[in-house]
Order: sequence, then C-alpha cells, then structure tokens
Amino acid sequence: GAVIVAIIASTLRGTDKANRITEVRQHGGFATSILGRMIRNSVSIQFCQNNVISVLNPDGGTTTFSCEVMGGVATIASDSGTVKTRFFPLTIEVLNCSLSCLPLTPVVGSPRQINISFTAQSIADRQVSIPFQTSIESRNY
Repeated sequence: GAVIVAIIASTLRGTDKANRITEVRQHGGFATSILGRMIRNSVSIQFCQNNVISVLNPDGGTTTFSCEVMGGVATIASDSGTVKTRFFPLTIEVLNCSLSCLPLTPVVGSPRQINISFTAQSIADRQVSIPFQTSIESRNY
C-alpha cells in the first residue's frame, strides 16, 4: 500500500512540474511574441532606456513596455495610457529583465535593434526557470 501511495505522489509531483514548465514557457513565449510584434509594427520608438521602451502605434497611441514590480511580483508590463497590464500572472516572476535599444541614440535613416531578455520563473517551483531572448529590428525609422 505504501509503495502505491509513493508512486502516485511522485507521479502527481511530476505532473505539477510539467504543468508549471508549460505555463512558464507559454507565458514567456506570449510576452516575447507580443512585444516583438508591437515594436516591429510601431510607427517609431519614442523612448528607450532604463528597461523602458515607448512606441508610437499605427493608431496614434503610445504603448510603454517596462520591467517592473506589480502586485509584489516582478513582471513585464504594458501601459497604453489607460490601463497598465502585466504580461505574466502572479504565479510567474520575471528575473534579469532587460529591454534595450541599439544604437542608444537613433540615427536618421537607420533601423534600431531592440533587445529583449528575461528569465521567467515559477513562484511555486523556483527550479522551473526558463530564459527568453530576442532581438527585433524596427521597421519604421
């Protein structure tokens, strides 16, 4: 009886870990995808320093992305003027977040490279930690 209970407990722990890995991977991929698409399709990059990037959207609005703490948990946030939204649920913490642009000062007629890197980590299981990194070149400059 005790062996069966141990096997079931071990299987459930394995399932929980697999679910956490899936959750962290999905949210990290989603954040990278949305950031990439919005930055790539922006009219221009308005501001880029100190882990904050503001872009002018095709609809004339501005969206600001930032690495910050919301609700006591580090995340990547998006602010479009009316509502600040976190890219990750409170079950996932963002570590080593970096949002940067090269060159630091825009050069007329040259695209900018936007670098995004962070590690998404499950708060319930700190061993579930996945790094994400991407570089986007601005289309409009």
